Amino acid sequence: MSKLSASMYNLASMAKHKAILIFGAPGSGKGTLSRFLSGSPLLYHLSSGEFFRGLSPQSDAGKVFHAYADKGQLVPDEVTMSLWSAYVDTLITSNRFNPKEQWLLLDGIPRTPNQAELIKKYVDIESVLVLEVPREQELIDRIAKRAAQEKRGDDADPAVFRKRLEVFKEETLAVLEGYPPSMIHKINAQQTPLCVARDALIILSELIKDED
Repeated sequence: MSKLSASMYNLASMAKHKAILIFGAPGSGKGTLSRFLSGSPLLYHLSSGEFFRGLSPQSDAGKVFHAYADKGQLVPDEVTMSLWSAYVDTLITSNRFNPKEQWLLLDGIPRTPNQAELIKKYVDIESVLVLEVPREQELIDRIAKRAAQEKRGDDADPAVFRKRLEVFKEETLAVLEGYPPSMIHKINAQQTPLCVARDALIILSELIKDED
């Protein structure tokens, strides 16, 4: 890499990116909504779950991740953010994500208040869309269906999934306390996916209009 390229790379990695946080319990539909919204060229869906699940179990990073994830536990925050920020840099340098023209749709991160503080170094979260599914059994049913359809090992064990729900309620929900109420928009995620997407588009169209 030339000195000029290295300089441009460092500037890109240091820039803070505008972001929208898609927030909700496991099984609430974060990935489905994010993939729908990322049909817009203005939005880039970054699923931390897909990224971390894609880590090779034989790699050093993969061994650390799977040691926690396979038990339904969270990876340590500093490790998570280090891996995540390095991945964002690769997206920029490979021209898959253009921070000058696109916003990040954050799906699955931050998951703890500490992560929410650490991520401020990299992004400015402008809005939080909270997908609400009050009935826990519905989340369990959704995850069981996803496990069968997508062959996802992290969903297949009901005990592991219940542990993930406990972690969400005990640790992840506290993330919302770090954002002002004006930034938080609650969406009924028990609706059909199209209705959830409709409600999200109404919220985001106002946000993008304000930015323009």
